[in-house]
Amino acid sequence: MANARTRFDTILDYMVRRHDASAGWLYGKPAGLLNGQAFMAFHTEGMAFQLRGRVRLQASTLAGAKFW
Repeated sequence: MANARTRFDTILDYMVRRHDASAGWLYGKPAGLLNGQAFMAFHTEGMAFQLRGRVRLQASTLAGAKFW
């Protein structure tokens, strides 16, 4: 099974190829950027996403989900 960094890289690669995202850095961590703003970052063997509203509430119910 792939480790967290490999999964992050796979998702970021997909976002770069299909959704005009770019790879960058957020607080020294690898991140995905849209229009120069981070929407996801690799953080302590997991991924952090910028979510708002209902999507954030739904994501918080997932097993292992934490707020960063």
